[in-house]
Amino acid sequence: MGSDNPLKDLDWQVYPIPAFDQINIKMNRDGLDMDKLQIKTSDGKTQFVLKGSLALNPISVGTLKPGLYIIELIGKDGKTSAKKFVKL
Repeated sequence: MGSDNPLKDLDWQVYPIPAFDQINIKMNRDGLDMDKLQIKTSDGKTQFVLKGSLALNPISVGTLKPGLYIIELIGKDGKTSAKKFVKL
């Protein structure tokens, strides 16, 4: 059976971990209707937002301070999927 939230079960990866200057996102599913990508601190403060296609790979994270971050994909329907990464 399928999920009510297509992003919850979305198969995607963030690499490299740990990150230094940039990260990449690998989507393992085509046709996802993405609205934006957000990067937040571990306490939920938004650091930046990228709108539109994930074709913006690689994503520059060189200006972020070292620490734990959450990258969140947000669909046009408002549903989200998140993963953590470490910035050195």
